[in-house]
Amino acid sequence: MGFITELDYQFDVDKILEVIDQYSHLPQVTLNNRGDNLSKEEQLTCGSGGLQNWYEIKTYEDIKDKDFHWYKLNDLFIDTYIKEVYNKIQKDWQIGRSRVMNLSPAVCYSYHYDFSKRIHIPLVTNENCKFFDKDWNAYHLEVGKTYVVDTTQFHTTGNFGKENRTHIVMAIK
Repeated sequence: MGFITELDYQFDVDKILEVIDQYSHLPQVTLNNRGDNLSKEEQLTCGSGGLQNWYEIKTYEDIKDKDFHWYKLNDLFIDTYIKEVYNKIQKDWQIGRSRVMNLSPAVCYSYHYDFSKRIHIPLVTNENCKFFDKDWNAYHLEVGKTYVVDTTQFHTTGNFGKENRTHIVMAIK
């Protein structure tokens, strides 16, 4: 497996967008939670941002495997197409923290690595959205496809276009 591998999953992007469009005002929407007793509003943001927002982090060892504390699909998505997507992927992978992540135009993430690989399902993108691997090779992930990205390697991503980029991103093992 290289840095990015296309998977055989086929999902209806329009159906996914129908479910999440009502939350487009949020930079991230969390699809699952840790089994906490959360309100529906709290479920939407309970895994947003870096793990330092949810745990006391002093070293990278403090966050290893914490992505997999998120395991329960949020109630808001139980009777939606998101559940179908989640269940299909869960047949082949252990799913951890899963989010719908928006990347605004002219934004680039820090150069970093994660402790697990990530499934990316591009929902909205433009040709100027790029993933960069540790050797600074650039990749564009197309809407309508599903990918595993080996984010255990150093990487970054940037939106150098004029439109938002929106992906479902799932920690997996």
